[in-house]
Amino acid sequence: MILKRSIKYITIVSTLIMLCVVVLPVPAYARPKTFNRNNVVRLESMDALLRINDMTFKGKLVSNKMTDAELDALIQETLDEMGMTDAEFDDLNRQIFERDMTSEIDAFCTVLGLGIGNSSDALEVLWRLHQGDNAGAYAHFKEILIHNLTLPGKMSKMYKDWENVLKWYQENARTSGRIRDFYRKLNNKIADKFKDRNWTLEFIGATAKKPFTFGKEQCTEYWTLNMVLIKNGTGQNYDAAGEYKGNYTIEIEYDLDNMVKQFVAEQDLWQQLYTTEYTTGHTRQVSDGVHSAERTLTGEASALINPYSTSTVTPYQFVDGKTVNVSDIGFSVSYTTPAGAMGWNLYYSADEDNILGLTSDYWCTVPEMGIPDQASFTNPWEAYGDIWKRGDNSGSSKWNLTLTLTPIGGARW
Repeated sequence: MILKRSIKYITIVSTLIMLCVVVLPVPAYARPKTFNRNNVVRLESMDALLRINDMTFKGKLVSNKMTDAELDALIQETLDEMGMTDAEFDDLNRQIFERDMTSEIDAFCTVLGLGIGNSSDALEVLWRLHQGDNAGAYAHFKEILIHNLTLPGKMSKMYKDWENVLKWYQENARTSGRIRDFYRKLNNKIADKFKDRNWTLEFIGATAKKPFTFGKEQCTEYWTLNMVLIKNGTGQNYDAAGEYKGNYTIEIEYDLDNMVKQFVAEQDLWQQLYTTEYTTGHTRQVSDGVHSAERTLTGEASALINPYSTSTVTPYQFVDGKTVNVSDIGFSVSYTTPAGAMGWNLYYSADEDNILGLTSDYWCTVPEMGIPDQASFTNPWEAYGDIWKRGDNSGSSKWNLTLTLTPIGGARW
């Protein structure tokens, strides 16, 4: 019976410790096992979301980049200068760990009334977890449980408290004189190595798309943003906060495939208006022509960035270039009456300001009617919809920027 209960309790606690191992924030140390990255200046990178009107672009706020290899080299260089080995570094940290943790472990074991071994046993389990030795911690804890099967219902609470104690230590660990010296020297080396590398806000080929209307048809505009803003000044650039300046270019491509549908609808409407019992109209599309438009917006931009709240980017636009290629969208129009028939060709084209219509090649079989000269009409783009609206507004208001702290490119330190 006792054996069955033992197996049951060991199984329960085995599950708990595996959960604890998954949940516990065990650092990925570089070089010495007890290297604590919380004592080192952290050079982060962040995801950036930029909102221009109703369009959102993804970019990065990129810090001074340091690879794991570069960090390892500086750690080894610092240890060599101090005449300290990895083992000596770890031994010093073990002494600090025992000094700081023993009283904490005694306190919570006393409160819980757990008879699971003395504080040195608990200290050993935590130390192994702290080093990332999950298997060793599990084995040692299992040995403790074999001889201490009392109060199994409190195991979960005990593990939660152990997790909190270890988390507290990892965030608040004190250091001895030599360890403190090591981190001071290491940080000085990092500062010297990266003094000329600045934070950069980058949107490289960032894209977004939105619909716009052309008459009663829906079309799509595709935006591509390229912008690089660099933090002002050099030295002490570990904090992302500050003033940034740089340049931007926005390329906009307008998909006008549905433009032709709108022109067809216009001709159908005219025929409905002028068709009576005496008159029959007919329109036939004779040419798709070409129908495309592009726009380039270029300027300078500045930003006062606070990585912990929404910031703004202020654009100063100085180039707005439109390239419109719309021409030869052709229709053959004819009307038939009892007295005869007449017709003409109609062609649509456009420039950056207006939609242009030209009627030509008139013919008429009604004897009393002459053949008119060619005629033209002009309507502004705005009469058909909001194709230019977003681009017009992009340089007239500030852009909202939000940042999310995110490691970039694999393991970070």
